[in-house]
Amino acid sequence: MKISELIKIGVKNGQYPQHLYRFRQLDDKFNGILENSAMWFSRPNSFNDPFDCTANLEHDYPQNTVIKWFEKQGMSIEELKDCSITEKQLKEIIESTVQENISKSYVCCFAEKNDNLLMWSHYTNGHTGVCLKFDITEDTDFFCTPIHVNYSESYPKENYIKNENKTINSILTTKAIDWQYEKEIRVIKPSSNQNKFTFKKTALREIIFGCKTEPQKINEIIDLVNKSGFSHVKFSQAIMDSNEYKLNFKSI
Repeated sequence: MKISELIKIGVKNGQYPQHLYRFRQLDDKFNGILENSAMWFSRPNSFNDPFDCTANLEHDYPQNTVIKWFEKQGMSIEELKDCSITEKQLKEIIESTVQENISKSYVCCFAEKNDNLLMWSHYTNGHTGVCLKFDITEDTDFFCTPIHVNYSESYPKENYIKNENKTINSILTTKAIDWQYEKEIRVIKPSSNQNKFTFKKTALREIIFGCKTEPQKINEIIDLVNKSGFSHVKFSQAIMDSNEYKLNFKSI
């Protein structure tokens, strides 16, 4: 079964949300999202949280497991016999290999909800930016594969030699519990040589303006959307509720 079919089944079964949200401030790069139908992905070492993508790697490796792992790296048993690798050196090799794999990955971060006050404050320059609503079933190649972030009080404890893929995915999708309000979902492009990926125009369904987005900016973006071939996209704006600490949304 194709990945695209699995993602659609996952949406139907509630494993993935059908809609993901990307909060953005209106900076120089924003127009490029619409003009190029493309999103910029980031390397983990550029994240704003220095604890992000940190792990507590286990280093309890049975000898036969270590040998098999080195053979996968292209070393023969004869070569291994000629090498005298200390426990400390093995630990350094494993940690270096993990960091190399992490550094090759590009990540784009999305949210499950569009109404979180902190998300609007932190990522749209104080509610002056926008929130982009995407339908992942419209472009399963771009959104392959959406992974829920795990929020934890401690670093993920993984054994890289025993399970390489699980270790890398766990590191890339675990954050401190303080961030759990974000309800983040990450789309990861492993071992990529580019940081910009195009998405199908039909995947972008709506642009939500912040409650403090300037009217002139709203008009400029609506005009750019129409010129860029997104005539199907809907527009709305967040409005501060008059009684509670929450946002309401009205169509434009």
